[in-house]
Amino acid sequence: MYPKTRRDSSGNGIPVYVDTPCGRKCIGYVVTEGGHRILQKARVSEERHFCKKHRGWGLELSVVQQAHDLGVDAVRIITDDTRITEEAPLGAYEQYGKVDNLGGFGSQIFLPRKYFTRLDSEQGLLFGPSDWGGA
Repeated sequence: MYPKTRRDSSGNGIPVYVDTPCGRKCIGYVVTEGGHRILQKARVSEERHFCKKHRGWGLELSVVQQAHDLGVDAVRIITDDTRITEEAPLGAYEQYGKVDNLGGFGSQIFLPRKYFTRLDSEQGLLFGPSDWGGA
């Protein structure tokens, strides 16, 4: 069975780490909502982190493995600069993602934006990619 997700006082769940040349870094948290486990990546800048080459969001390969080990169902990206929240099934990374090594950051798997669903943070409503031009 998977470890229980607990949230600390700031609302964080189980931390997910990557090893970087500068040391170990927390890239997000696994949280549970409605019985589903979600890898939530916050403090993301679309300008800096969105991959234009693959037109999508990347995850380090080690993060995908950690997510599987923790029973994650989906990946949620929360951008600070555009204030957009997007979510995609973790399985979509394996089914539709492209592995690449860009800029010396190690191998990552990139999932095109068209596989993400936009979440409206104010109303909590789901919008499909065709509703916001991501397809």
